[in-house]
Amino acid sequence: MIPTRYIVILSAFLLPGCLAAQGLKGWSFDASYHGGKVIRHSPKIAYEIPDYSQGVIFNARLQTFGRKDWHEWRNFPEVGVALQLFDPGDRETLGYLVGLVPHLNLHLLESGRFSANFQLGSGLAWIDRYYNPISNPLNTAIGSGLNNITVFRLDLNWAFAEKYKLSLGGSFTHMSNAAAATPNLGINIPALSAGIVYTPQPLTEADYSSHGKPKKAEDRWGLTAEFALGFKENNVPGGPKYPIYQAFAGCRYSLSKVNDLQAGLGYEYHRSVYEFALQTFTYTDSAKARKGATRYLFYVADEFRYGRIGIYLFLGVYLNKALAIPSPVPTRLGLRYYFPGMGKDPLRGQMYAGIYLKTHRGVAEYAAFGGGIRF
Repeated sequence: MIPTRYIVILSAFLLPGCLAAQGLKGWSFDASYHGGKVIRHSPKIAYEIPDYSQGVIFNARLQTFGRKDWHEWRNFPEVGVALQLFDPGDRETLGYLVGLVPHLNLHLLESGRFSANFQLGSGLAWIDRYYNPISNPLNTAIGSGLNNITVFRLDLNWAFAEKYKLSLGGSFTHMSNAAAATPNLGINIPALSAGIVYTPQPLTEADYSSHGKPKKAEDRWGLTAEFALGFKENNVPGGPKYPIYQAFAGCRYSLSKVNDLQAGLGYEYHRSVYEFALQTFTYTDSAKARKGATRYLFYVADEFRYGRIGIYLFLGVYLNKALAIPSPVPTRLGLRYYFPGMGKDPLRGQMYAGIYLKTHRGVAEYAAFGGGIRF
């Protein structure tokens, strides 16, 4: 593999020439080098932590400038997609990973030639060395080739020319399959970064439009309801994948047209826990085993919407003593897509589809897909 620092240097020279003639107004392209180290976040990690991890990220971002109402309400964020190439540092055990990451880039500060951005992205990644009981038994971090990749970045930028910025900052990369295949401790890589940003045709103040519509929500109170389905491999690598059924119902209070606070009750039924309880004779009665596999919880959540996309942050607490609960406080990170509204007031609603990652104390329990409605 070509050393990643050479890739990013070469890209810095070639990228402007490839893009200059395309007239991409509002687009920015960057290449950055990231150097860090894998975190030993669990005592179950069987491999030796590599001394150094490195990678490159190639970004394409489009600056919003007011074509939609939410652009102004969200301080004109950037939307984009990144190609991430990473070498965790142990070729034989951890291999190389390649990820494609859609992301949102938020402007935190802008003063003269200096600016600061925070980027949140989540997508899919492929790793070419994952757990195998014969050929790769030490990789207890990743149990499948295809995984989720989530990336957080903080960049400080200096515009040293009209179309160029120097970027310094840091990133945090998480990769796992949300227990769809075991083992699944995940790989976490914090890193420092340096890169260069090229904007072929920068926007001017005249390019931004202000619609003047109020951000304040017209309907403060409403209801939400959702059903979701998850899957989890039950501890043994290559074992059966059991479904997890979920339902949630609650109320919302809209802080603005793009931000909701929510609270409600949730239900989960874990088929793997039901089977485990019967097979280990924890319960000999199927009704009691079903009760032990059922969880009830109370939750609060905050949802940040960017057009049709919603970023959903959930914190819960279990209300019953079901079997195999990793900890009493679960968290849930979700990404939702909202469809056009339907119906008429007062029952006007908006359907959505979502994908979620549920965790306990930072360790993924499972991923789920679902749909719901917001009134």
